Amino acid sequence: MAIAAAGLVACGEVKGESTIDAPTSAGATCTDGKKNGSETDVDCGGPECGTCAAAKGCSGAPDCESGVCTNQACQVAACTDGVRNSDELDVDCAGHCGARSCSAGQTCSAPADCESNVCTSNACVAAKRVFVSSTIYSGGQIGNAAGGDTKCQSLAQAAGLTGTYKAWLSTTAADATTRLTHATIPYILVDGTQVAASFTDLTDGTLANPINKTEAGGVPPASEAICDANTDWVHTGTREDGTLYDPNATCTNFTVDTGGGGFGRFGVVSGSWTLQCGGGAPVNYCGKRAHIYCFEQ
Repeated sequence: MAIAAAGLVACGEVKGESTIDAPTSAGATCTDGKKNGSETDVDCGGPECGTCAAAKGCSGAPDCESGVCTNQACQVAACTDGVRNSDELDVDCAGHCGARSCSAGQTCSAPADCESNVCTSNACVAAKRVFVSSTIYSGGQIGNAAGGDTKCQSLAQAAGLTGTYKAWLSTTAADATTRLTHATIPYILVDGTQVAASFTDLTDGTLANPINKTEAGGVPPASEAICDANTDWVHTGTREDGTLYDPNATCTNFTVDTGGGGFGRFGVVSGSWTLQCGGGAPVNYCGKRAHIYCFEQ
């Protein structure tokens, strides 16, 4: 009986343990069309194989091409996933995320990559936004310089702009150059177009581009015709260097609709952007409705 058993073993008909389909990492490859070894999906994931495409299985972010693994599935690269992936230059910035998608300090290859439209040494540079109001006001409706500031802030917030905004207005109490922060970084329109490289550049008599976009990036509506038939007038009371134009031409510090005022035009780049015309108290310009300029601080 013992001899027969030995013979069966010799003939291969009795086995102590089967080796068919035994799992072994040594037999797993990343090109065999199977999920095996340490792979998290077929031929991908794990420490031995490459990353997995979207919708493939994963156990963590390193398994995925996008660097995002949610509910054990790789996700498509997105511009809101907090990961630098796909063709992005930085986290959720440039590439498939589009123009103006990189914040200050993020990597850029061209100005158009940056929200500020300023790219220096492959890094986006911060900027201050400026706009012309989408609403027109008589001199008295502004409500002093503080009222202008409040209007600018309300318009900015309604358009989803962050930051603090003040109006480009001069009164007998304080002129624009005293009231506003003197930024050493560029001033830009909300679409990224640069207006000036700094406050010093802003007040040197010439702008790089006109301040001709509203807080929402649109074309400003027409003002009333004031000094002539043009309809792009802006209340300022301010000379091109940021100082008060005339103490008798401020609509009594923008509190009344009678008397004289000082006005610029939003469609120009010369010093006329802030002062093209005006007149003292005998000239009744203050009842006319015009825009105001708003600057981020």
